[in-house]
Amino acid sequence: MVLALSNSLPPTDGAVPDVRQLGVQPGDAASAAAGAPTAPIADHADLSPLASLLGTMVSKAGALSSFRPETVARLKAAVADGSYQPDLNQLASRVAQALNAGAV
Repeated sequence: MVLALSNSLPPTDGAVPDVRQLGVQPGDAASAAAGAPTAPIADHADLSPLASLLGTMVSKAGALSSFRPETVARLKAAVADGSYQPDLNQLASRVAQALNAGAV
């Protein structure tokens, strides 16, 4: 379809013009823009199996907790009996990184 546009349309008072006066047939894209009734358009998307798998993996990963009760129990016991000896340089470095990143 070829639609010729010109600046010769009469000025309107804001009302939607009758599409038949513009030479547009019902069902054309231009008639839809002018407010003429059109058939409903269905949206459709096809996702690849990989996209579906990735979506499932992201959902499952988000549901996992980072809390590890065995590790917490082991560390609590080590602190309680005095055997926990953290690397203070590594600890200071990670605290500084967190401060610089604005995480704290």
